[in-house]
Amino acid sequence: MYLDDTSPLADFKYPEWQPWYRSALLEFDRKKLSDCVKAAESAIYGRLASIPRDPNHHDERDAIHDALQGLSYLKQELPDDPWDSR
Repeated sequence: MYLDDTSPLADFKYPEWQPWYRSALLEFDRKKLSDCVKAAESAIYGRLASIPRDPNHHDERDAIHDALQGLSYLKQELPDDPWDSR
């Protein structure tokens, strides 16, 4: 995961999953993108499983929904074939 001194976990509203999502968004190496997307999805789904379904978490659930849509878009950019040199 890409994190440096300019992006401490405290800067994220939802540090349980947003750093991994950001890392996927910032990954330009197509060979690494798949792993970044998988790590972000794992962090997001792990967080979803741990938060209760109540109004106190509505904003985070909305943010997660948006992040999953973003990851879906990124996954469209992944080559279907590992030999694809797009």
